[in-house]
Amino acid sequence: MNKDEISQILLNQAFPDTGKHLEMIETHISWVILSDHFAFKIKKPVKYSFLDFSTQELRRKYCYNEVALNRRLSPDIYLGVIEIRSDGESATIGDGPGEVIDYAVQMKRVRTNARMDLMLIRKKVKRDHVDRIARTLVDFHQTTEVIHKKIEKEKIIGDFNDLQSVKPFLREKLGNVAVNLIDRSLECAGKFVHRFGDLMQLRSDQGFVRDGHGDLHTGNIFLLSRPVIFDCIEFNDDFRQIDVLDEVAFLCMDLERFGRRDLSHAFLEKYLAETHVLRNEAEGRLFLFFKLYRANVKAKIQAIKAQNASSGRAMKKHLVSADIYLHLMSDYLAVL
Repeated sequence: MNKDEISQILLNQAFPDTGKHLEMIETHISWVILSDHFAFKIKKPVKYSFLDFSTQELRRKYCYNEVALNRRLSPDIYLGVIEIRSDGESATIGDGPGEVIDYAVQMKRVRTNARMDLMLIRKKVKRDHVDRIARTLVDFHQTTEVIHKKIEKEKIIGDFNDLQSVKPFLREKLGNVAVNLIDRSLECAGKFVHRFGDLMQLRSDQGFVRDGHGDLHTGNIFLLSRPVIFDCIEFNDDFRQIDVLDEVAFLCMDLERFGRRDLSHAFLEKYLAETHVLRNEAEGRLFLFFKLYRANVKAKIQAIKAQNASSGRAMKKHLVSADIYLHLMSDYLAVL
């Protein structure tokens, strides 16, 4: 499908719901149509180094993956996979004429103002919120599948070094200071992984690698009476099957991105009070490396979004975000 077809679905209200409060959200890998009661998430026909949605069959597969995996943490939100049909002139989500041309994940709609990142902007997030998230994650990590996997140092370095793919664009838009920081971080990460790779393998052997969420940032959490953690990574098992310290580091990094180191420390304190996943100074350094890696990934994603932006204003917004993550990387490098 393409954006024009998605816009036409929205205009025609060609989906199973009323449409008094319609909205479309676009990311670099999906379109999401928000109706009164539901959200319909449609995967873009794109292929990157880290995912492949390029065929209809692959999009179908990953829609079903997304529902199954997210029901572990959000069983009441993910309703199922729904077909998209077209009669050659217009498309419909759900029952309609014509042949199946694509698929959508159907979810219950949750009020947007409860999303954690937006609540952080409004300064509405409290210590109790992060305590409840920590408790939810402790339960999740203790029950989700243990993954015993071989830690491939060169693959970790390669994933970190994928930031180089957007380096020419960032050089043009943010200048040589940003590029020099990227180069320094890549060199530091390579040395760190070679030095601490055996510790990563030991932790995998000891059961600290779990089939987790993989994308645990504040934009993927609704702060209701019980936290709703949604939108886990379904398209790449390696990104989701990670050390629990890596998972926790992602949320800590994102809280620090908002300038809320107090909440980052509170969340980590609560999580560690109920687990034994950070046991010594070396593992403390590993946790810091994971924060560096997560800032690296978010900087890359924001750069990709800036490259694909449809307006100068949108590009500037994503570049500002990329620059924030690069500054966080600088902070972490200074103490790593």
